[in-house]
Amino acid sequence: MLYNLAVRSGIAVEFGCRVVAVNTDGPSVTLADGRELHADLVIGAAGLRSSVRPTLFGNRKEVERDGTLTGYS
Repeated sequence: MLYNLAVRSGIAVEFGCRVVAVNTDGPSVTLADGRELHADLVIGAAGLRSSVRPTLFGNRKEVERDGTLTGYS
């Protein structure tokens, strides 16, 4: 649903990219191929075993008993 809305709005969506750094001040991400992407909003949906999660939240693994992510401050 979000993907379809983004495409209809002319927003570029990247798949299969490996993020190696996140800048929350930008926001921007640096990809493994060296590109730096700047945006108004960055959505990371890589899951609990994401290589990006430690960059943003350290080693915290706060989850509910059913395994869903609760969130971070």
